[in-house]
Amino acid sequence: MHKDLILAHDDMALADEYVSTVARFVERGIHKSAPASVDVLGMIEDVQRRIEILIGEVAGEDLVIARQQHAYAALMHFIYAEFLRMDPSRDSA
Repeated sequence: MHKDLILAHDDMALADEYVSTVARFVERGIHKSAPASVDVLGMIEDVQRRIEILIGEVAGEDLVIARQQHAYAALMHFIYAEFLRMDPSRDSA
């Protein structure tokens, strides 16, 4: 596997840790986003940009993996962006 795909996978795993907090919201109504110092959406967007470049450079199985990673990153971005939009503290602002 292309080394940059491995790095992208590692970075997505980190972002996934933050995105998984959405499960607590769905299951228990607890809305706790990442600390303000962590730009989860920016992290995911960076991975998406890197993978978009790789899609133009790799072939075969690596291309399949790159496309899968990109789709997963897009899904994480959508889920977390909607989670942030639903922040109850925004209503009091």
